[in-house]
Amino acid sequence: MSKKLEKLRASQAKDKERLETLQARLKAREEDIRAEERTEIFGIVEEIGMTPEQLAEHFADLLAQKRQYKKKEESANETV
Repeated sequence: MSKKLEKLRASQAKDKERLETLQARLKAREEDIRAEERTEIFGIVEEIGMTPEQLAEHFADLLAQKRQYKKKEESANETV
């Protein structure tokens, strides 16, 4: 095997190792971000005096309103 090919394969192996390390670090950062976002959201919910259950109910209501609006919009588009 040629020395150039050996060097290229060695370089490729190093790059793969670095890539795996960076991917693991990125995954850890993403998990840290999600955890911090949850903490901030929970703090905001507590600050405004809502329970998590009340917040869930509020979001369920908003989602129902959004679905209802979309249905009306689709109906209007069909009649045009």
